[in-house]
Amino acid sequence: MWEPVVAAVACLVAAVLAVRLGRARRAFARALEERGWLLERERESAARSAVDDERARIARELHDIVSHNVSVMVVQTGAARRVLATEPGQAATALEAVEAAGRDTMTELRNLLGVLA
Repeated sequence: MWEPVVAAVACLVAAVLAVRLGRARRAFARALEERGWLLERERESAARSAVDDERARIARELHDIVSHNVSVMVVQTGAARRVLATEPGQAATALEAVEAAGRDTMTELRNLLGVLA
């Protein structure tokens, strides 16, 4: 007499548990999907940050190379201009230093840009 009632209650409990299990699985799948999306965004952000940092490093290095060598060239050119009429040999030496600084700058820039290619 109680068997059909117990069977019905057991079936009802099983159905409720099955529905809850299905909901829990869907919630878990959504959570995993969202976590994967967030991890991908973090990876992309880290990659962008690394690229930005590298660009800043390259810009600093380019600035250092160019500013140093241009400063040397300006000083040597000024010295050559001052002694051009009175001491042409020293003027020639200063101009050779300007030429060497220019060549060194170009070599350093080519080396830096070659590493980036």
